[in-house]
Amino acid sequence: MRNPVLNLPVSAETILLGCPVRRALVIRWGALGDLVLATAVFEDLSQNLPDVEIHLNTEPPWDRMFQNDPRFKSVYVSNVRDKNRNFNKMIRWISAIRGQNYDLIIDLQSNDRSRLLLSLLALSGHRPVLIAGTKRGFPYNVVPTNIAPQAHALDYFRAPLIGLGLSLKNSAPVLRIGQQQRAETLMIDNDLQKGKFAIFVPGSSLRGVSKRWGVNNFILLAAKLRELGIVQLALVGGDVDQEVCDQITKACGNQVKNLCGQTEIRDLYYLAGAARFIVGNDTGVIHVAAASGSPTVVLFGPSDARLSSPLGKQVKILIGDPEAGKKNISSDPSCINNITPENVISALMLFKH
Repeated sequence: MRNPVLNLPVSAETILLGCPVRRALVIRWGALGDLVLATAVFEDLSQNLPDVEIHLNTEPPWDRMFQNDPRFKSVYVSNVRDKNRNFNKMIRWISAIRGQNYDLIIDLQSNDRSRLLLSLLALSGHRPVLIAGTKRGFPYNVVPTNIAPQAHALDYFRAPLIGLGLSLKNSAPVLRIGQQQRAETLMIDNDLQKGKFAIFVPGSSLRGVSKRWGVNNFILLAAKLRELGIVQLALVGGDVDQEVCDQITKACGNQVKNLCGQTEIRDLYYLAGAARFIVGNDTGVIHVAAASGSPTVVLFGPSDARLSSPLGKQVKILIGDPEAGKKNISSDPSCINNITPENVISALMLFKH
């Protein structure tokens, strides 16, 4: 079968908006939660463009999520948002992208930095045929679909694909992470049996301390779970969560296995998939855990769950302040404490076991 416009084999190219596309780049740097949400778009791109060579541009350490990801021919790692020697990094980025001769660039970052870089790329004489973003105007020449106010982050990421005329089938993240020997070893070393342990994500970034449910609430929840027969708990998080995890471990004793700082993203995904359920704050880590498909309860305080909550059939959201994020409404940072351990238990009981 041949393409009637260019008289080329259809299997050798894909036509978007009447343009031949053989090589495409997707830009999404951070943050972790948004990057996980964007994997739904990655999956749609892979399904819509099976004959196109797709590359990903992201930042460290998030590139580790995409090691050996079959959807991408390569993963280009950059850190152009780093304030140190910013200009030199921008020049290197432009040189690297120019050398790939992309026909299509999809900018899922679409902030001032990515727009500047793509504008400089276009002005340098190496403008791809198609540049799509989540916003309109230069340097983009693909008009995204209109996005409703208070739209979820995934709606923004899907807008360029709709503008390109692609079909959307994935409404939740799809991570392509294989079985991890390192995570299996962690489970064995900590006597964590598949389907018999729960995971707590009690921390957050230092900028999101108001998103934390609090040490005492997690301790109370652990006690109630023990009464229900859940005697194995694993705590996960990054280095900034160490103090929180240590306090919970000290209070709960042998019930808890403290894995804080011991898991990479790929390990976490595998551990979450083996867990009976996960409970955690609104943070990037909980997005990775929820994407595993295990039952997940996410606790929201002053942030607006409508904008960036984890997605999936096995995800339940508890909101401390239902008015959070609404126009002219200022939420009390402590509103997350309106969620009680009993509320969490009730949400967990709604999952089919």
